[in-house]
Amino acid sequence: MPLVSVTRLRLRKLHFLPGFAWIAVRSSLQAKRTEGNLRTMTIKDRGLIFWTIMFGLLLDSTQQR
Repeated sequence: MPLVSVTRLRLRKLHFLPGFAWIAVRSSLQAKRTEGNLRTMTIKDRGLIFWTIMFGLLLDSTQQR
């Protein structure tokens, strides 16, 4: 079954950007390695607004390792 996950994050201060970037990169790499993942994107909107989008296939328990 197809799965689409969309999240939005608005940072209030530039001070939080380095910590967010570090965690976002690690999470994105983990998502890209996940079985069933078709596409993972992080998009910067205006200001300090960030979107993450993941397209994948939801595998049932018989298809998972």
